[in-house]
Order: sequence, then structure tokens, then C-alpha cells
Amino acid sequence: MKQLVLVQATIPSLPLLEYFRLIRRINQVTPVFQAIRRGLLTWTTPSQTAIIDSYPLPLC
Repeated sequence: MKQLVLVQATIPSLPLLEYFRLIRRINQVTPVFQAIRRGLLTWTTPSQTAIIDSYPLPLC
């Protein structure tokens, strides 16, 4: 609850979602993120790249 008050104080015009609406939205976009990750995996070489937070990073 403290974080919510802090965010509202910092960004007052930001329309915040209720918790259950937020969870519903996250569940709705999860397949999109999975498709993006699959696309990134086919676009890169898996032995040389790892996807961390949906961003391809070269492995050392």
C-alpha cells in the first residue's frame, strides 16, 4: 500500500489499475511476450545468446 501511495504522489496523472485488473492484463499479455521470446530465439543462435528479461544478450 505504501508503494501505491508513493507512485500516486510521484506520478499523479498515471491511471493505476486495481490489483485484479492488473493481474488480468498481465495474463492477457503473457502469450504475446512468449511469442516475442520464441521469435527472438529463432532469430539468434541459442549457444551464443541468452534471453534475459526478453532482451537478447551475447554470452561471453
